[in-house]
Amino acid sequence: MKNTHCSGLSVSIGGFNIIIGPLEAAEKSRGRELLKPFISPVKRGINLEVIGNRPIAGLPSESRVFSSDSHWQLYKLKNNYYYKVVSQEKGYGPIRRLAIFPPDFTCGKIYTNFPARYRQFPLNYPLDQILLIHLSVLNKGILAHACGAVLGQEGILFIGPSGAGKSTIAGLVKEDKQAIILSDDRIIVRKEKDEFRIYGTPWHGTFPDVLNQSAKLKKIFFLKKSPVNQIRRLSPAETNRRLIASSFLPFWDKDFMLKSLPTISELANSGISFELSFKPDKEITGLITNAGF
Repeated sequence: MKNTHCSGLSVSIGGFNIIIGPLEAAEKSRGRELLKPFISPVKRGINLEVIGNRPIAGLPSESRVFSSDSHWQLYKLKNNYYYKVVSQEKGYGPIRRLAIFPPDFTCGKIYTNFPARYRQFPLNYPLDQILLIHLSVLNKGILAHACGAVLGQEGILFIGPSGAGKSTIAGLVKEDKQAIILSDDRIIVRKEKDEFRIYGTPWHGTFPDVLNQSAKLKKIFFLKKSPVNQIRRLSPAETNRRLIASSFLPFWDKDFMLKSLPTISELANSGISFELSFKPDKEITGLITNAGF
């Protein structure tokens, strides 16, 4: 009988090596499409064992600690984290996944129950971001709602909610031939040794460029649309408040939230944060480059 399974898929996101498998051919193809710039030859890291084509076991209702407004719930049993995801695709029955992680998130199992002829990538949303949020917090990092750019080897964050202008800024900055965009919507920030670094992620907004690269973080700009271009330096207290409001934090888990706060505080106290009021014109690049000098 022909073997319909392929070997696992290795990816590197935010400096974390993740191996997902075994995967069926259609699942692996979908994963390679979604994560193309992040495919890695490294075969060691966080192993996620995929166990497919079987019913998803029920979980005791008293173990449920969080239910999202969309389609996933968190359960805790014997200190392990159980993320149950149920979604619906037009023309198919319910699509069910159950991801189980230990407290350190160094490995995991993903059980899938897909309809016939349907093969979603097992680590698809929201499991991909849930995993990276926890890994970031455990490694002195956060997942920020931000556009990340590299200008002259300097990493720059442009932070703001949907509609703040992150994709607009990405387009303006990209006009500089020496600039690169890591992602215009989600960026991983991590403290490594004595510096903060930013990493590109696969998750973008309307600007399609994503890159699996990193750079030392030099400046943070909180975006504000305005009829004029101007910059205002922010205090640590104001930066701290804005970082909390503009990051994807594990608010569903008190222990992980407490772990994230020292990293945010240290980042806020680094003295590199500004409010950037801007209009969409080419003058913005020079203003960004000269900020703080």
